Amino acid sequence: MKILLADDHELIRKGLKEIISALNATWQITEVASLPAAMTALASDHEIELVLLDLYLPGAAGVEGLIQLKQQFPGTAVVIISSAETPEIVAAAMQNGASGYIPKSTGNEVMAKALDLVISGGVYIPPQLLLGSVAPVAAASAEAFPLFDKLNHTQQRIAALLSAGLSNQEIANETGFALQTIKNQVSSILRTTQLENRAALAAKLALMQIQ
Repeated sequence: MKILLADDHELIRKGLKEIISALNATWQITEVASLPAAMTALASDHEIELVLLDLYLPGAAGVEGLIQLKQQFPGTAVVIISSAETPEIVAAAMQNGASGYIPKSTGNEVMAKALDLVISGGVYIPPQLLLGSVAPVAAASAEAFPLFDKLNHTQQRIAALLSAGLSNQEIANETGFALQTIKNQVSSILRTTQLENRAALAAKLALMQIQ
C-alpha cells in the first residue's frame, strides 16, 4: 500500500510516518509539504491509495484543498489531519469526501487505531463530534438515518463510541458496563440499524452530522 503524507510540518510528518510504519512496515510512504506537491505526487503515482492531508497546507485554504484533491482524484481516500477541531469544520470535511478526520491533538495510540480503521475501509470521526451531538442528531435523524431513532439513549451513546473507533473493552471502560453487556448491545445496535459492521455505522453517523 502507498500512502501520501501532506503536511508542511516535518515533525508532524515524522510522527505520522512512525505510527504508520508501526502498523505495517511494508507500506510505502511519500512526504510532501504543499497542496501542489500533493497533486503532483498523485498525478505521477496512481498507486497511492490514501492521503493524510493537513487542511492548511501552503496552496490550500481549509476544505478547499480537500475539494480540489477529491475533484481530481475521486478514487483516492483522504483523511484530514488537522489542528482545527470545531464540529463545523469536521462536518464540512466529511461532507466534501474525507474518509476520516483526526485532530493533531489525538494521542499516538488513538491515532494508530484511527488510521488502522480507515485503512481497513472504515470511517473515523472524532469522539467529541459524535458524543457532543448525539441528542440533537437523534432529533433530526428521521431523514438521514431513520433507524437510529429506534435505539435507546444508551445504545446511541454506545453507537457513537463504537463509530469513533473504540474497542468493546474501551467502550465498557467508558460507560461502566460489563464487557459482555457491550458485546450484546453492539450486536443489537447493528441488528436494529440493519448495518453489517462498525464502518457502515460510522458512515451513517457521519452523514447525520452534515444533514
